[in-house]
Amino acid sequence: MTHFSPLNPAELLNNQQEINEFLADAFNDENPDIFIAALGNVIKTHGLAAIAKKTQIDQNNLTHIINGDEQPSWRTMHKLMHNLNIVVNVDTSLQP
Repeated sequence: MTHFSPLNPAELLNNQQEINEFLADAFNDENPDIFIAALGNVIKTHGLAAIAKKTQIDQNNLTHIINGDEQPSWRTMHKLMHNLNIVVNVDTSLQP
């Protein structure tokens, strides 16, 4: 029987610009869980333990966030995005 590993789309990204575009697309989705899943994929490619150590976020808590079992606080999101070199730009020109 053939065994397949789950696909992590972030592993197919070659540079920070592609990572940022991947996350921007996920962020713009109407479902916020899509962004958390995409961010989780990026974190996994960088190494969960390394990111937990770098951000000083408990690895167990980070795992719960990535798995969708826990909602991250803005402080946690800010730490993760800052340490992964993710920049968020706000476009105020959009009309409601």
